[in-house]
Amino acid sequence: MILIIDREVRLFDIAQQFNSWFNFLKIEFFRSSTDRSRKAFKSKPLLLDYKVKDVCNLNKSVVLELHFWNTTEIVESLFYKKTGIHIQIYRKNKEEWVRSNGSDRLSLEEQNQLGNNTVSKYSIDNSWFLDNEKRL
Repeated sequence: MILIIDREVRLFDIAQQFNSWFNFLKIEFFRSSTDRSRKAFKSKPLLLDYKVKDVCNLNKSVVLELHFWNTTEIVESLFYKKTGIHIQIYRKNKEEWVRSNGSDRLSLEEQNQLGNNTVSKYSIDNSWFLDNEKRL
């Protein structure tokens, strides 16, 4: 996956492109690394309407080449080194998004598969419950 990032790109567009490759993962953007630490769960991510120029001093376009075998830890680090923007990768877990902090050594593909498995299993379990509830 190739991400081309320039000053005029909205964070929404970056997030959407990432999510199109990894359906059960998403990225959120933060002002500083402390905003995405485990201790700062109350920190709010940046609004996706911001453009890159609103959150960092990027002077030229950056090309990020991300591979399915890259770990989330590497992707988060690479993103900051190339753009100056801190990101956090989240994985879908049933109906909610969870931070990947505890599993940062897993690849994007492994994280995405975990998300797929939990959503699929949850959907199956939930539909079984709903079907049986209708019979009662």
